[in-house]
Amino acid sequence: MSREVRAFTFLVPAGTPSSAPVSMSMAFPPRTVDVIEIVIPPGPSGVVGFAIQNSGVTVIPYESDDWIVGNNEKITWPLDGYINSGSWQIIGYNTGINDHAVYVRFQLSLPTEAPAPTVALISADDLDSEQSQPFTAISVIG
Repeated sequence: MSREVRAFTFLVPAGTPSSAPVSMSMAFPPRTVDVIEIVIPPGPSGVVGFAIQNSGVTVIPYESDDWIVGNNEKITWPLDGYINSGSWQIIGYNTGINDHAVYVRFQLSLPTEAPAPTVALISADDLDSEQSQPFTAISVIG
């Protein structure tokens, strides 16, 4: 279940060609992205395209040089297995004559970590009685 929401407004200036897109950092501390929500208000009508990146690599659309293009649309994608570094960016173009905004919201949870190993002490009495010198052993479980 998500514990945080991070919201970003990406303003794409008019006259920005796809060959020289603008970019914006959407960085946050290391978190697992549960859901990404993107709102494209009415107006762009096909002149604005964008892509979501992590650490400078386009991840949405995945392994593609394509752009997401929309108009008056809300996109919600549950994500699973994406990098949890928090190093997110958005890049985009706008070939129109008006500036346009794209709104991005991340629903986040804390990264899962492997549980710490459990340490159990074993008394010398529990060890094999044939040992020449008594000692205490430590057993790591997990």
